[in-house]
Amino acid sequence: MKHLTTIVLFLFCLGNVNSVLSQTKEKILQEHEQKIEAYINDHTHTPLPETALQKFIDIFNEGEHGLAFEKLSKEEQTMHIESYKKGYLRLQYFKENPETKELYKSRPAPLCENGDFEYGNFNLYAGTSAFSSNGGYTTGECDAIPVNGAGSYGWTPNNMNNPGVDNFMIVTQGNDPIVAASGGQLSRVNSGSYAARINSPRPLTVPTFGNNACFPNYGMNRLIKTITLQEDGDQEILFTYALVSEFPMHTNRNPFFIARALDQNQMEFDRICIVSNPNNNPFFNQFIPTNPDCNNSPPVLWKDWTCAKLEISGNVGDVVTLEFIMTDCALGGHYGYAYVDDICIETCDPGTEGAIELDDLDPCQELPFDVCGTYALPQLNGQQGTINSITLDILQNGVIVNTLTNPTSITGNTFCFNVTANDFPSQSGGYDFRANATFNIANGSQIVNDTNTTPGTNNDFIFDNPECCKIEANATNILCDDNGTPNDPSDDTWSFDLTVSNDTNTGFWVANSVLTQSIPYGNTVNVTMGNISNYGTTVDIVISDKEDETCTTTITVNVPENCSDDECTLEAVTSVGSCNDNGTPNDPSDDYYNITLDVFNTNGEPWMVLNSNMMVIYFGNGDENNVNLGNNYLVADQLEWFWVKLNNDPNCFVDVTVLAPETCDFTCNISANITTSDCNDNGTPNDPSDDFYYITVDVLGTNGISWDLVGYPNYQQIAYSGTGNVTNIQLGPISASDPSWVLYITPTGLVDSSCKRFETTVFAPKCSERDPKKDAIVITPNPNKGNMNIQVDTSGDSTVELNIYRMNGTLVKTIKKEKVNTKVLAFDISLNLPKGFYLFNFITKNGMITKRVIIE
Repeated sequence: MKHLTTIVLFLFCLGNVNSVLSQTKEKILQEHEQKIEAYINDHTHTPLPETALQKFIDIFNEGEHGLAFEKLSKEEQTMHIESYKKGYLRLQYFKENPETKELYKSRPAPLCENGDFEYGNFNLYAGTSAFSSNGGYTTGECDAIPVNGAGSYGWTPNNMNNPGVDNFMIVTQGNDPIVAASGGQLSRVNSGSYAARINSPRPLTVPTFGNNACFPNYGMNRLIKTITLQEDGDQEILFTYALVSEFPMHTNRNPFFIARALDQNQMEFDRICIVSNPNNNPFFNQFIPTNPDCNNSPPVLWKDWTCAKLEISGNVGDVVTLEFIMTDCALGGHYGYAYVDDICIETCDPGTEGAIELDDLDPCQELPFDVCGTYALPQLNGQQGTINSITLDILQNGVIVNTLTNPTSITGNTFCFNVTANDFPSQSGGYDFRANATFNIANGSQIVNDTNTTPGTNNDFIFDNPECCKIEANATNILCDDNGTPNDPSDDTWSFDLTVSNDTNTGFWVANSVLTQSIPYGNTVNVTMGNISNYGTTVDIVISDKEDETCTTTITVNVPENCSDDECTLEAVTSVGSCNDNGTPNDPSDDYYNITLDVFNTNGEPWMVLNSNMMVIYFGNGDENNVNLGNNYLVADQLEWFWVKLNNDPNCFVDVTVLAPETCDFTCNISANITTSDCNDNGTPNDPSDDFYYITVDVLGTNGISWDLVGYPNYQQIAYSGTGNVTNIQLGPISASDPSWVLYITPTGLVDSSCKRFETTVFAPKCSERDPKKDAIVITPNPNKGNMNIQVDTSGDSTVELNIYRMNGTLVKTIKKEKVNTKVLAFDISLNLPKGFYLFNFITKNGMITKRVIIE
């Protein structure tokens, strides 16, 4: 961030020109003030309009002086009305002659000239006052001044160098008299010989005829300076200020000070606001005045010289308006005034009051995103404060529309809030952010804030920002082509449809890595990618606007699986041994168990076993039984995962998940592997009533106990009894009339209560499909980062239900899709899940298929 500084290099001719211009403007203003005085004199005897008079009386009666207008003497009423009428007529003059306001405006000063007031005057400044008692604000404190413009107050220009104007004054070195009277010491000038005072120090006196002129009269004054930027980009304007004000303890109506910067359209870049209220600012000094002329004695607060900054943005030649605003209280009876110095100073001490600052934010980034910043703890009298809370306001047109109260992270002196689309009340227009920090210090609290990640209004984040590059790309119909050789995967190629759009769907886009021609936005083009040699990986494609190469987006496409028939028939089954307490029966943390593995349908190919750390723990060759995977598996780990894969085919693998026994008292973990034969029509193809089939059952995980197997398909009893693990049990014939039935394996004899009955559903084959096509599930890529493409190939139409489980059996998500009139059901999903292993359980009309997915 650059600092806007005053370059200490004054050419003689430039200084001479400014002097001449200042003298000329002063002469013109003096002549014009005479015209205004003549206008007022000409209309002095004209009665006030009834509405204006009644408005004055109403506000007078609401004031804090404790008087009712109706109870004043005629002489006192006339005095108050005539005093009010002068301000009213001055306002009317400018309403009737609006072009004359231009005479009072400050001339844009290059290099922030006279920012330190060392000219000893208000040259290159302007000042306006909210006219008289009905010109001040009524409520709202900081919100009384909107972010766009200066509000609908009766602002009237002032002749800044008129010694009779006490609401703007150039002050010299010396101590503030009100603070000094209390024994305090506040210099009226921070550096150099001069500074500016905004608003007048008029205490509320006993309101009798003759001294009522000291009444604060709702003062509300703006010191205005316009500057011309000498550099492009974001910049900072530093300045110093000091405050003196009463604390009347009003609700939302206390005196306040605002410093702000506005663009050429009078929209705020940035602001600071200090309210005369010590409850949330322990850095105020305060005392109770002892003024015998006052009829009330509220605390007087004063704040020593403090460095502050305003953030602005623009280009060389842009005009920026700086405004410094000070008010009395909203009820008109308590004063407040501010000293300002060193505008555009190069550096200044930020002080120890604590601070919070938002980081710059790219307004073109996509939701959700993080809004982050830093904070500095306050220090007071050797004590360092602590953070109490940080909140983030979302504003539109300067009004809070939502507040986030829970930062996603607070680390060191940094913080972040995650912002989503739901945090905005509407998905249109621009918004700003404001960070608020509450610190605990000195048995109280200090509240600080910072508005805007980008200087300006409604521009921290903009929905459908026309200045942002927004290209959206989507890859669909990712297909494999077997090139007429369904049994040879080596020549399989793949392609996909690529659709690219922008906000208007006008113009052209290019993707030079895969396409040679430019394509109109909104159109879909088929992209051919060549041979499939890297299944399971992804390809990143950069798409850019043809006219603006810096406007890009990147799409990640999953390489599909080969489509030629090279079916993987590999199968693996594990058995869990008994739990061993490791000689420490009272310490379950070191209980372990043994795992054995049976691998078959290898077609004589070599294979390997990898553990959950992707380390090879065993090499095998052909079908093998009772492979000992070791006995070092801790019960406390709850489960183990293995990957059995063929050495020469990376696409042929089996995921094996093993659940640990619950405790060393666990006696069995019965399970079964069931294979269903083809349907036999019994020589009567037209009579399904006598169709039958057989099942082959492997009973595992028994730990040597005896068991009974039973099921009742179509009122037929299927039964078998055994002891220990038994494989290749042939059962049947079984009637195919019952499409599904439940098979139970129940432990018998004296066994532990934790040894549970096993049950599973058997689905009968259909003779109408002699060689039914097996359902095929393809998930690409796998492993992935949560984004994947799923293809389900099942015969005929079917409802496909996908249940996603963690490895501990917890259901994470359920997705249902309809496969209708299509060869393959394909869809993309995006999951925001922690890294780990997940089971994808697919249920179709033909049964259930489970796949393991690794999310990295």
